[in-house]
Amino acid sequence: NRRGLEVLGEEVLVIARNAGSRVSVAFIDVDGLKDVNDGFGHDRGDDLLLSVAEALRATCRTTDVIARWGGDEFVVLALGLPSSSESLEGRLLEHLRTQPGVPRTMWEPSLSIGLAHHPPSSDEGLESLLMRADKDMYERRSVRRGDEGLDSDASGQGRGKRGKRPLNEQVTP
Repeated sequence: NRRGLEVLGEEVLVIARNAGSRVSVAFIDVDGLKDVNDGFGHDRGDDLLLSVAEALRATCRTTDVIARWGGDEFVVLALGLPSSSESLEGRLLEHLRTQPGVPRTMWEPSLSIGLAHHPPSSDEGLESLLMRADKDMYERRSVRRGDEGLDSDASGQGRGKRGKRPLNEQVTP
């Protein structure tokens, strides 16, 4: 899915530059997946991920690029996505509440969403755009939860990005 996002994402950026359109990225984290996996098993966790994927398909436009980033994270890449994560989050949560894929006794729908926008004149690459959306998601979550620090390591110094591999970095066994 990451490879597909890389290919399609770069194409969307080129189309947007040529058309003079803004591109937005939503970085979405499924809150509580670990608790579902630990408490009810990985099959139920997989059901939860499928529910979120279905909610994304149902609430995003057919022209939007939707990808599973990994673990409990998804990415939506779109031309002209609303400037507010609350709009997307509201639509997703409404779908998850009305079309639950897992019982509410196992998971109360909760998502953390960050946005980054790419103006038409920007030469910023997809990887940088994704990193900004990821950072925004963590900042929003931190504010929502009242967390003090963001991604602090043992020394108390912030790490900046969360140790994610770049899109084009290969995993070696």
